[in-house]
Amino acid sequence: MPSAPLDPPQDLARSRPGRSKRRLAILEAALAVIAEKGLEETRMAHIGEAAGMSAGHVMYYFPSKAELLMQALKWSEDQFLSSALEAISSLPTARERLSRLVQLSLPDSPADPAWILWLETWTRAAHDERIARFQREIEQRWIGALADVVREGQQSGEFAPLDADSFATIFSALIDGLAIRMLGGPGSLTRERILEICNERIETELLAGGKVSG
Repeated sequence: MPSAPLDPPQDLARSRPGRSKRRLAILEAALAVIAEKGLEETRMAHIGEAAGMSAGHVMYYFPSKAELLMQALKWSEDQFLSSALEAISSLPTARERLSRLVQLSLPDSPADPAWILWLETWTRAAHDERIARFQREIEQRWIGALADVVREGQQSGEFAPLDADSFATIFSALIDGLAIRMLGGPGSLTRERILEICNERIETELLAGGKVSG
C-alpha cells in the first residue's frame, strides 16, 4: 500500500519535487519531535506544527504513526549508511574502517533521535509483524556493511579467516547492546568505553591470525 495517495498522472512530473520536499520536511520534523516526546506522546499535530503544516497534511503522506516511524527510520538509516560508507572509503586499513563504522554508529547522546527511533521500533516489532519485517531488513543492511569490511580485511590478509557474516551479526548485537546502555543517561557507559570494548573485540577475534597487525 502506498504511503500517500498517488497524484494524477498528468500532474506527477510537476508535483514530484514539491512532494519530495514536503515528505522530507515531515521526516525531519518527526525525528525531532519523537526524540523530544517519545513515540507514544507524539501526535500528528505535533509533527505538523514542527513541519509548518496541518496534521491532515502530514497524514496525506503518512496515514499512521507506525508508517511514519518506519519511513523516518528508513530515511535516517539511508542518510547514515551513505555518509558512513563515504567517510570510511579513504581509510587505508580494514581495521580503521571497521573501528570508524562503530564510532559513527554510536549515539551522540541519550537523546539521539535515530537511536530513539530504533528503540521505538524494537518495542513495537514484538507486536507488529510488518514493523518486525521492516526492522530486520534495515538491520541486515547494517550487518552487511560490517561483513563487507570484514571480508575486505580478510582478502588483504589483515583479518583472520572466520565467518564474516556470523561475526558481523554478533558484532552488531554487541554494538546495539552497549549503545542501549549508553542511552541510560548520566552514569551509563560512555562512547569512549564502548569504542574500547568494540576495538578489543576486533583485536581478539579479527586480528588474531591475520597477517597485518594494524
